[in-house]
Amino acid sequence: LASAGGSGFISQLDSKYNGISLGGKSIASNGCAPATAVMSMGGSMGSAINIARRYQTQGGTDLAFFADYARNNGGQATYYPGVGGGAAGMDIVNSIASGTPTVLMGRDMNNTSKSHSPFGPRNHYVVAKGFDRSGNVIIDDPENKGTKKYSANILGNVSYGVGMSGSGSGSRRRKVRPKRRINHNYAIGRLIGGAAGGWAD
Repeated sequence: LASAGGSGFISQLDSKYNGISLGGKSIASNGCAPATAVMSMGGSMGSAINIARRYQTQGGTDLAFFADYARNNGGQATYYPGVGGGAAGMDIVNSIASGTPTVLMGRDMNNTSKSHSPFGPRNHYVVAKGFDRSGNVIIDDPENKGTKKYSANILGNVSYGVGMSGSGSGSRRRKVRPKRRINHNYAIGRLIGGAAGGWAD
């Protein structure tokens, strides 16, 4: 399955990349940033990994990486704080609902399974591709084996969203507007805060 305007699904656990070093760790444990960037904007993992090396912190890849990667691929990264509800949380929901591939940085201290949320005790990046008709979020998680739908409740654990828009990797991209109204309004109430911080493994 391909992300809108980006590349097909990419796993950081793929044997093609999982042993490559990034920030003193392997892509398998520290590669969610380059994988989500390529899934949302296009381009190559090799290029994404090289750019990500400039943005390594003690905790993982800094959020600033996405703006640099987008510029290198002829696009733009728009940042939306996700802590609390209000306008900031609404911006994330609107970005997802518009069809813009939106990188989410989140953490759920009480979760250790991918069954109900892509987020666990450490900050982690995933790509939100949109909402389905029931208001579930369509997620590409590079630690999973493919695209998965989650309850919009997971948005309550998102600390930042990054809308990745514009042309990427030689492909022409456009925002995709929903053909019918998506029932995602109840998701706004779930944007009750998340993990602070500007980086993720």
